[in-house]
Amino acid sequence: MAIIPLAGWMGIATEEIAVVLGPNLGGLMNATFGNATELIIGIVALKAGLLDVVKASITGSIIGNLLLVMGLSMLLGGLRYKEQKFQSIVARLNASAMNLAVIAILVPTAVQYTDRKST
Repeated sequence: MAIIPLAGWMGIATEEIAVVLGPNLGGLMNATFGNATELIIGIVALKAGLLDVVKASITGSIIGNLLLVMGLSMLLGGLRYKEQKFQSIVARLNASAMNLAVIAILVPTAVQYTDRKST
């Protein structure tokens, strides 16, 4: 329970440091330390042998970052601007990265579930 207020405090601290460091380095700091809470929870759970908690934490992080953030961005952008524009090259790059991530998750899972020796 103590990690919740600490996560908020860490977020405020990184935003204050980002103001001093500038937009590029500040954005990198926010991206790095913004996920520190999830990393700490994952490491502690892994050391305790709680693999299901680690899996749930990683899954929740992916779902939260991909669906919630992207969905809110689209919703709020649609409320403000009637027509949104984006660069097609960036969209293709992001789609390719997501396809690679899905393949990287699905292939080991498929191998594990189809391997006859592990059952």
